[in-house]
Amino acid sequence: MSFRDIAKEVGVSTPTVSARVSSLERMGIVTGYTARVDPALLNETSVTLVIKAKLSAAGGVAEAVARLPGVRRVALARGGRILVDATLVPPADVNALLDAVGNVPDVIDADHYVTVRTVKEEPRAVLAD
Repeated sequence: MSFRDIAKEVGVSTPTVSARVSSLERMGIVTGYTARVDPALLNETSVTLVIKAKLSAAGGVAEAVARLPGVRRVALARGGRILVDATLVPPADVNALLDAVGNVPDVIDADHYVTVRTVKEEPRAVLAD
């Protein structure tokens, strides 16, 4: 949305919106801007992995997985779990990704799920007054 549209929506002036966005950027809360592109319409394959690693090595495993081709997002979860989103071209690269994950030291197990359709996608941060 433009600053003008946001200003109309929330009932403040355009310069006020601009100043508040600038403040959020300086504080590191807003770290960038992005366009949402549907990988399926580009004939790309989206894969979600849930990796179980040795608890003491989960951080290192996450960093190693983050360097693999096609990996777009890596998050550490409790219990040595690592959540991974990857986008692959061509679809055959799914097997190559799974092989590469299996070769990372301290990986205990990995489940993978190929995305068929995205039902909802929202920014992860919840903005409140």
